[in-house]
Amino acid sequence: LANETVQWARQHPDDARIPEALHLVVQTGRRGCRDDGTATLSRRAFNLLHQRYEKSEWAAKTKYWYQ
Repeated sequence: LANETVQWARQHPDDARIPEALHLVVQTGRRGCRDDGTATLSRRAFNLLHQRYEKSEWAAKTKYWYQ
């Protein structure tokens, strides 16, 4: 689901739901079930959130990504 969210965010940057969704991907990297790709997806979501939506409330709430 995290991978799909990051792909959707890249393809639909004007979707107003994206900042929150990216925040949730990062949080899932810390609190959810993890596998070998979790850290990579968490970092991608974090970077995308802070590059495209840096002034959003969700970027402000997402100070770190988790390995």
